[in-house]
Amino acid sequence: MAPPNDEANTLPSNVKEETSPQPEKRRLSGDDEQTSSSKLASSPEHQLTQDVTTSSITLLDPSQEQEESGDFIRHPEFSHQPVKSKGRPEAVWLTLEPEGSWDPSHTLEYTPPHDLVVHFKLSGPWLIRGASVRGKRHRHHGSWREDDLAAGEVDGWRFLIACDGAGSATLSRIGSHIAAQSALESLKSSLAGHPQGPVDPEKPDTLRLVKQALKQAGLHALNQIKSYTESIQVALNTCHTTLTILLAWQDEGVDCFGLLQVGDGAIALLDQRGICKVFGRADYGEHEGETLFLTSLDAAPSVDIELGRRIKFTTLRDHSQGGEPVPLIAAAVMTDGVSDEFFPEEFRLVDLFTSHQLEHLLDEHGMPQAGLFSHRIRSQLLSSSGGTYLSQWLNFEKRQSFDDRSLLLLINEEHATSFTGG
Repeated sequence: MAPPNDEANTLPSNVKEETSPQPEKRRLSGDDEQTSSSKLASSPEHQLTQDVTTSSITLLDPSQEQEESGDFIRHPEFSHQPVKSKGRPEAVWLTLEPEGSWDPSHTLEYTPPHDLVVHFKLSGPWLIRGASVRGKRHRHHGSWREDDLAAGEVDGWRFLIACDGAGSATLSRIGSHIAAQSALESLKSSLAGHPQGPVDPEKPDTLRLVKQALKQAGLHALNQIKSYTESIQVALNTCHTTLTILLAWQDEGVDCFGLLQVGDGAIALLDQRGICKVFGRADYGEHEGETLFLTSLDAAPSVDIELGRRIKFTTLRDHSQGGEPVPLIAAAVMTDGVSDEFFPEEFRLVDLFTSHQLEHLLDEHGMPQAGLFSHRIRSQLLSSSGGTYLSQWLNFEKRQSFDDRSLLLLINEEHATSFTGG
């Protein structure tokens, strides 16, 4: 069977990629950042005093401090912890352990690592590299990471899954974990036995098969979260989470992709030309800046219809060359803790892959990071411990950036090794 043409041209009649503009994410200006700062938290960890070297340090919440004259400096005893240099007590970023169980109900026999690392090889030339790291605010307050990731393959179908639990929901970390693992389980079940899609063009085509698999994955993830919340008798919104699934396959040499996105985050496709294609758009609620969650869809008249509306397809082709296939270097799925650092994504997300110097993202030595497929970084990412390196890369330092950061990559090792775009 011939592969699908690009975008909506060959989609089933009831599936097409949306082109309507989405609400623009508002970014705080420097003045906004000052006026939005709140009073220092009064929790016990903010009232402690600790001697560090020869100075007495009052432990404040750096994310809540207002700007004053004076620079931030790094204290030699602390990594990634800005310290106020003059004018008021110095603020130090802490790394505290959470109190209590990850699952207070003890329903799930699982305790996640604070930083999740994923690196393994798929069939053929494909590699998975991923990491999900606990944000600075969660480390400082001794709370759990709320993002989660999953990845896998079955019969030539490859999938990346990222979930971002809502910061306002008390059990969102459990919702994101259940969603990621349930979606992975469902995709394997739906696509097993369908290698690279149906062969007979008279049978239901690949796009319909993919659409059904993605829809079923979203529905299964939602139902599993509902089952958990009902079993411990809490409201569904305590497990609010986004869900982003990228499903990738090849058809007659063309890299093809299906997407289900409920909520924010971003998906990017880097091709051999060094062009970054942003696939899909962040999924907002009724109001500007309002994040929609998978668990929000339970209130919709038809969850099936709502999930179907959020499924899109694309391929990698060079339309200036008559639609010739363009090889994929890497596909990336990320939560907004990563994508927001490259806003607006349509113009800046390419820097995540190819930039030689990301001035706004600093490594542990205070030096600018480089893009993941730049000459400086690529060999470390492609190594067998590439997921560990990625977790270190994601712990970059940036002012006013406190969220969990999660990034999952599907890499064509053959093309990435010889890639010159970075």
